[in-house]
Amino acid sequence: MHLQKKLKLKAQKKAKETIINKYFPKYKDMDMMGRYRIDQIVATKYGAAITKIALKIMPKMKAMEVEKVKQARQAKQDA
Repeated sequence: MHLQKKLKLKAQKKAKETIINKYFPKYKDMDMMGRYRIDQIVATKYGAAITKIALKIMPKMKAMEVEKVKQARQAKQDA
């Protein structure tokens, strides 16, 4: 169950990043106050879209996480 919460948070973060990159391409060049304002706008205006995108990419995120764990275990065994 704990893993599900982490995956959900990662998916929502990735979805928020997608929305920001689409509608606010200069986000990374802004100062902290500018980013804060954009974050507020994104949360209120695009909150539902972020949730939908997050649900859509959850299976991909889960597959990526499983692959990451496999690689980490393999690296541990090789070392």
